[in-house]
Amino acid sequence: MEVYPRSFQMSEDFGEYRVKSSLGHYGTRTDASAPLLEAIQSSEEARHVFESVRKNIIGLFNRLWELKLATTSDLNPSLRKTTREAEAIHEELAGMKILKAEEYLRLLGEVEGLTEAVVDLQRHNAKLKRELNMLIEETA
Repeated sequence: MEVYPRSFQMSEDFGEYRVKSSLGHYGTRTDASAPLLEAIQSSEEARHVFESVRKNIIGLFNRLWELKLATTSDLNPSLRKTTREAEAIHEELAGMKILKAEEYLRLLGEVEGLTEAVVDLQRHNAKLKRELNMLIEETA
């Protein structure tokens, strides 16, 4: 087994397999953890137990998160950063107004009506300018 920074690559029984804990931390091979990791690697049943424990831990953490008993400070640094970025995006989207189709069509109709009003005002303004110029010429 070769040990890489922040991960294990197991290639004997399962092909390339990464042992990863429930909260995103990668295991580190120590004298205490080596027998457990070798047992997980060599036994299909141990691998299933490891996976079910991992899923249970994830489920428990998710439940703690939903109950607001776990916070971003309980996460590892990379997950903490990702979570904060996701929360910032969520807050930004919550502040934005998303238009429904009916509201969009109503606003589009208002814009078209205002455009027609502007064109009418421009025509009326041009007419008034012509009349003013005629009055100036008559008085001069």
